[in-house]
Amino acid sequence: MEAIARWVLAAGLAFAGVMHFVAFDTFLLLVPSWLPLPGPIVVVTGVMEVGFAFALVLAPAGKWRRMVGLALTAFLVEKGFDPA
Repeated sequence: MEAIARWVLAAGLAFAGVMHFVAFDTFLLLVPSWLPLPGPIVVVTGVMEVGFAFALVLAPAGKWRRMVGLALTAFLVEKGFDPA
């Protein structure tokens, strides 16, 4: 069950990350106006989501997978404050 959940989450993250580039203008609208450089913010978060997708699938069980999970949790909590 854990493996299925990891793959589903990875697929969702990969899709969302790719969509940052496919629908770039839409994601720009999600960046708060008070943040500087909205374009690079959208690009960096898209790359990070795709990177986390790969990390979820490729990280070996144990310490590394736990570290990926903790980093992803921190990333997603931050995304709650800035959805782009």
